[in-house]
Amino acid sequence: MKKFSLIVIFTISFGIVSAQMSQDSRDMIRIGLNGAFFGSGDVLGISTSIEYVHQINDFLDITPRFMIANANNMYNMNTFYEYHQITSLGASLSLRITPFPDLFHRLKFDIGGLYQRFIKSWGQLGSIDMYGTYYSNATYYSSDNLYGLLGSVNLNLIETTRIESGLRFELLTSFYKGSLECDGVQSGLYLGIKL
Repeated sequence: MKKFSLIVIFTISFGIVSAQMSQDSRDMIRIGLNGAFFGSGDVLGISTSIEYVHQINDFLDITPRFMIANANNMYNMNTFYEYHQITSLGASLSLRITPFPDLFHRLKFDIGGLYQRFIKSWGQLGSIDMYGTYYSNATYYSSDNLYGLLGSVNLNLIETTRIESGLRFELLTSFYKGSLECDGVQSGLYLGIKL
């Protein structure tokens, strides 16, 4: 009975995999690595993202995404050091538009909603002790839950039946105290694997 069950499970699994391989996949997982510039503190850092892409039709995809970014900077002010540190944890839900699927299907635009947990600390660092530890004379911390918009331009440079890879440029904004502010600009690479 165990052998029969294993044969049935194997046959069903093989049939599902064969059916999926024979048709074009409409789903994809994409991983991105970006350089990030945060307008709050003018700090450069790095951002990573993972997203699920579901193709609705030739013109439109839906893409939920999770992102994490970190940036820090330290400036020498002669008698002391000044630092900025920013961390952003975010999630977005976007529509990906392919405006010219017949002429230039490699160009895609994203627009969607964005949530970010934006954590920032900044201040001055004083002298260094014998262990290499800085003493802080004045340190500040803020943490905000921000809601805004995300817009990006994607250009596939490599595109096969199973993999796509390319460049992305994006703008992250938030509504803060009654106005729309630019939180960050990111640019980098992504790699997608079709499921």
